[in-house]
Amino acid sequence: MNILFEEAQAAIDRIKRNKSPKADGITAEMMQAGGEPLARVLHGICQKISDEECMPEEWSQSANVTISKKRRSKGMHQLQNNNTH
Repeated sequence: MNILFEEAQAAIDRIKRNKSPKADGITAEMMQAGGEPLARVLHGICQKISDEECMPEEWSQSANVTISKKRRSKGMHQLQNNNTH
């Protein structure tokens, strides 16, 4: 399957900003700041994966952590109190 550069660029542009980075530590802002040069590199990587039909194993690994609003609020309150002492 041929992946168009424009498709890769559009996918990068659609990444939601102001979100926590994944395990690799790369944020949406970093990806988008890379501009066309980074988009060309990522396009090449994605095209190679498509051609070889083999994705890096790390790409299929993820960890989902659910944090309730009640706990998150309590944790943030404690964090703020610790920073003021």
